[in-house]
Amino acid sequence: MRKFLIKEDIKIFGQIVLKKDQTISVDSEYTIQSESFDISMTIDQILKDSRFEEIQIPELNINVSELVDEQEEEEKLYRIQLDVKTNRRKLRDIENFLRKTLESMI
Repeated sequence: MRKFLIKEDIKIFGQIVLKKDQTISVDSEYTIQSESFDISMTIDQILKDSRFEEIQIPELNINVSELVDEQEEEEKLYRIQLDVKTNRRKLRDIENFLRKTLESMI
């Protein structure tokens, strides 16, 4: 799965189908769905189009170790730290998502 940033509004027949700063995820083909029509683009077409910019997704390194049952149920204070390269608007979106998700889990 590759991720692309839309660099400018993409219009088809005068209708905006993809907005600037929107991101899309593409395997081998992406279908732009509209009210009156659908348009499919291959990954090669997207790579050649200057309105799309590929976003490099950093690898996540997650270390998992096995705990014995007593340790697994023990409640302690833990710190989770996440470093992300983004802008302030997206950072607030990430923070809100994490807060909602963690509140429902805890």
